[in-house]
Amino acid sequence: MNSKTHSIRNVVLMSTLLAVLFASCKKNEDVVPAPVEEANIIIKHASPDAPNVDLLVDGVKINTSAIGFNTNTGYLKIKAGARNIKVNAAGSTTSVINSNLTLAKDKNYTLYAANRLSNIEPVLVEDNLTAPAAGKAHIRFVHLSPDAPAVNIVNGAATTNLFSSVAFKSSTAFTPVDATAAGTAFTFNIRNATTTANVTSVPATLLAGKIYTIVIRGFVTPPTNNTNTLGATLITNK
Repeated sequence: MNSKTHSIRNVVLMSTLLAVLFASCKKNEDVVPAPVEEANIIIKHASPDAPNVDLLVDGVKINTSAIGFNTNTGYLKIKAGARNIKVNAAGSTTSVINSNLTLAKDKNYTLYAANRLSNIEPVLVEDNLTAPAAGKAHIRFVHLSPDAPAVNIVNGAATTNLFSSVAFKSSTAFTPVDATAAGTAFTFNIRNATTTANVTSVPATLLAGKIYTIVIRGFVTPPTNNTNTLGATLITNK
């Protein structure tokens, strides 16, 4: 083989090698990682005799500070799908709740740590964050007082119930109420569903376009040395 032929052959081989390398690099550049599918979840501590807690998803703690009774995290993004959820006594490896939940992509949820500590359990509720119509706010109620009866909820002095016979660990649908951009003051009276006696009331100023949850929590009759009495807490979902 003469030197000219040898040189041509080397050029051809080098060109082929460069073409293969370029194609390989191009192929790798074209591979785009699949987006992580996520859900949004609020954690609400509603067990009136439980200690402060931590939240672990698939064994990894995701809250930055301990979650105390009647507080919540706000929405946290976590991977959608089948997840193991643990609620631990804060700063410990002792799980008071260990539950497997399935969370759908792009859905919104609230997970309540509910009931007495001796029977503490997760209550998972999906949050429908569809925007209210013009001039409306959305409100729902979640009953998490372990010794309170089923209740009716009445808007102020209304003669008809906004919600009826809401039992422990149950929740209502988000329901529209008239509100203004400046905020409308409501007083929601929470009444024993059997006797209609008022058990507690909660004032709430609701803004048009906003979405809220009112959680009924605490003890009607607290145990000794427990001050978490019956009341209601407003959460702004959106």
